[in-house]
Amino acid sequence: YSTPVVTRFRGQDAIVFGGGDGAVYAMQPRTGKVIWKYEVSVRGINQTPLVVDGKVYCGHSEKNVADTTILGAFFALDGEKAEGEAGNRIIISFNLNQVKA
Repeated sequence: YSTPVVTRFRGQDAIVFGGGDGAVYAMQPRTGKVIWKYEVSVRGINQTPLVVDGKVYCGHSEKNVADTTILGAFFALDGEKAEGEAGNRIIISFNLNQVKA
């Protein structure tokens, strides 16, 4: 759904992108095998993730999976974590209601 970003996690080629189902994915570009998936929104993510030093930064403006009464979030994920460590993947997250102008 978003533009994919080409990167490497743990020496493995990967593309990272926001999906139409509201998750951020890391996928093997040659096989299409999912490396990991992180569900964050109830709708699609069309913002292109930024990947720096194995960390994935992204945001969205739809309802959050954790609390559907709040719109939008910005988050950072550790892309180096293995799929079984997905619960520990989140580095930082805040919803857009916490941002003061």
